[in-house]
Amino acid sequence: MWVIRLLPVLLLQHVLLHLLLPIAIPYAEGQKKRRNTLHEFKKSAKTTLIKEDPLLKIKTKKMNTADQCANRCIRNKGLPFTCKAFVFDKARKRCLWFPFNSMSSGVKKEFGHEFDLYENKDYIRNCIIGKGGSYKGTVSITKSGIKCQPWNSMIPHEHSYRGKDLQENYCRNPRGEEGGPWCFTSNPEVRYEVCDIPQCSEVECMTCNGESYRGPMDHTETGKICQRWDHQTPHRHKFLPERYPDKGFDDNYCRNPDGKPRPWCYTLDPDTPWEYCAIKMCAHSTMNDTDVPMQTTECIQGQGEGYRGTINTIWNGIPCQHWDSQYPHQHDITPENFKCKDLRENYCRNPDGAESPWCFTTDPNIRVGYCSQIPKCDVSSGQDCYRGNGKNYMGSLSKTRSGLTCSMWDKNMEDLHRHIFWEPDATKLNKNYCRNPDDDAHGPWCYTGNPLIPWDYCPISRCEGDTTPTIVNLDHPVISCAKTKQLRVVNGIPTRTNVGWMVSLKYRNKHICGGSLIKESWILTARQCFPSRNKDLKDYEAWLGIHDVHGRGDEKRKQVLNVTQLVYGPEGSDLVLLKLARPAILDDFVSTIDLPNYGCTIPEKTTCSVYGWGYTGLINSDGLLRVAHLYIMGNEKCSQYHQGKVTLNESEICAGAENIVSGPCEDFWLELSPRYQNAFLSSCIRISNPVFSHTAAEIQLINPVYLPENMLPGTQLSRAYDKDVAGNADVYYFLSKTKDFTINTSIITLLQPLNLDNPDNPKTYSLEIEAIDNANNTSTYLFSVFVEDIDDPIVCDPSFSTGADVSMSVPENVPASAFIYMVLARDPHPGQEVEILISNSSVNATVYFALESHNGVISNTMKPLLDYEANPKEWTYILM
Repeated sequence: MWVIRLLPVLLLQHVLLHLLLPIAIPYAEGQKKRRNTLHEFKKSAKTTLIKEDPLLKIKTKKMNTADQCANRCIRNKGLPFTCKAFVFDKARKRCLWFPFNSMSSGVKKEFGHEFDLYENKDYIRNCIIGKGGSYKGTVSITKSGIKCQPWNSMIPHEHSYRGKDLQENYCRNPRGEEGGPWCFTSNPEVRYEVCDIPQCSEVECMTCNGESYRGPMDHTETGKICQRWDHQTPHRHKFLPERYPDKGFDDNYCRNPDGKPRPWCYTLDPDTPWEYCAIKMCAHSTMNDTDVPMQTTECIQGQGEGYRGTINTIWNGIPCQHWDSQYPHQHDITPENFKCKDLRENYCRNPDGAESPWCFTTDPNIRVGYCSQIPKCDVSSGQDCYRGNGKNYMGSLSKTRSGLTCSMWDKNMEDLHRHIFWEPDATKLNKNYCRNPDDDAHGPWCYTGNPLIPWDYCPISRCEGDTTPTIVNLDHPVISCAKTKQLRVVNGIPTRTNVGWMVSLKYRNKHICGGSLIKESWILTARQCFPSRNKDLKDYEAWLGIHDVHGRGDEKRKQVLNVTQLVYGPEGSDLVLLKLARPAILDDFVSTIDLPNYGCTIPEKTTCSVYGWGYTGLINSDGLLRVAHLYIMGNEKCSQYHQGKVTLNESEICAGAENIVSGPCEDFWLELSPRYQNAFLSSCIRISNPVFSHTAAEIQLINPVYLPENMLPGTQLSRAYDKDVAGNADVYYFLSKTKDFTINTSIITLLQPLNLDNPDNPKTYSLEIEAIDNANNTSTYLFSVFVEDIDDPIVCDPSFSTGADVSMSVPENVPASAFIYMVLARDPHPGQEVEILISNSSVNATVYFALESHNGVISNTMKPLLDYEANPKEWTYILM
């Protein structure tokens, strides 16, 4: 009897287990995917569906976001049908759910500005992923051509399969079995058979590197679902569809916007930022017409991306390394990774959009070199040139130095407004022509449609007779390079001095170059270390706090950080900035080094010290950080020494070595002693008398790169944007993640132009803002307004009147991380209170108020104002 009594208990447990599992598992998966249901839909912007069949049903309800609509469609919550698509009415904040999609009969598409159509990919996909468990297509024929039996029929084959997805006689795989979707057949002799539905990875194909691939692959090679390009979670990124409309950033499909070896995508896995996608090569792999550069063999057209000649040495005769070789330099620019780039033999090529053809060299001490001896096919006409800094250039060139087509200025005005504080002259910003709206010292430039190079300079020369400024005679010191920080002289070889700013850059754990930590998140290094703009940076690391290049004995002080971004200097510059994945921690072994003052000069014969792990004349290098002592050599003497083969420009400086055994090469950095500052970058020509890139001459390039991202107490701020403010003034940076904010003041008056006698000073006007604090004290603030021509009367917004509010709108396409929106300067007045009223802000608005003092550090009293609804609408910020 005990067996009979126990049997119902076991059956009950078995039944409950099977009933609970289908509930528990989808619930757990739903919890995991709830925030990402929109990734399961294909979006068609400005589109809706109109039903022509009156029997088709529609369900509608007010919803705030498309994500909420998608969540209900996936779960079919409260819907009397299986949801296959929905439309989100952006104007009315309303969802319309459909049991049909654009492929259904009795339905047509219709254009509508306020609508966005989202269709469940499972119902429109004509291929399967994995075992095809999610397939919901309309194939109803088996592999051998037999028509499928309807799932709700028991003729000719009885079965127990049930489910809302088992509709009509469509092939399905309800239990995720091997072989893919199947069906019971209409042939009494054949009970069931699999259907011939291909894998998506077999249907999709690409040409070359897949840069022109526009297919619907939406998962990685390991099966991870891709993140939507128009989403910033779980991974923040710069590839915004509205910013780069030509890159095909549709939904969450795999793309290759940055020249990687093949298409990839960000993933929904928080621990896996991105992965490659499994897309095969097309059987007849050909390039699109738009991808083919003009091919030449005797000269280079543009930047030489189409050069297919056989020159195989760099400009000074050093032979090139074969592209398929990893000796003496390891790299990833191989024929396999860069298909269609003709990386044959060791010929000079430009596979990555550099400024001209180049190659890795066979000299172990010189990683890369440009093949600048190849002549240009065409020379710019005399009319296509600019004078001064190109501020008034009005030519029609619309290509960058890297051969990219410029994007339209009207598509980039919000970004331009974020980086300059005056209103650009829109009449000069015609179409996509190269211009210089921000008075860039290096000449005309333009925005591009390439996310890897958002903007770049244009290949336009100065007009004949408009000479480049020459270097000031070094015998007449003009501007000191020193700042407040002094570095002590080093006399030992090797050295263990406090040079915590020295960085070893590693590629796949091998040292390739040295660099200098100039900010917690930024490294300055040589352009020759990163010849390719399209570098996949995942294999690069920065080692800080080490004396031994291999890290031996430095384990406790060593910091290893990933590199996430490259920023190239203008054409002719030897500098590259590297952004770290996270800020370095400054301690006794890791430190930053100041950059020199802009335009400074170094007297001839000034003693300096050079640091690095590069070649020092030793046959077997021990990997220790070394120092060599050099002296500054005048330009004329340097030219004589190099037999006239080297002509220095204003961004280069020459140094001499008494002992040629200790000469710098590739990764050495100069420290000038004792009055002059570090950061002169080596570029090897002759080991005893190398030429260095004069960092001080390019300081204007370096400074604007620093944009505040994480405004917390102690964050370092660049002073690049307050160069016209008086020396005794502090600077406020007002930042907001909201759409707009307002500073209420008592009085607003107009001031006269600042420093008009100084030709180097931008034509800056200011608004004077007077505010009265609680103690009835009056404070004066200056709101900078920049105008194009000093002779024109200043034109203010009508709101800029006495007693009015000063407001500024934040561009919609600004990322969630804060950027500079408004700058005000004032005379220091410790203890002064500033009363600020926040209005027109959204719920949970985050507004930061930051004070920059003379050392460039934000006061620790700065606090973010969180939870706008829960806090008072007025705050007081005290200057310290």
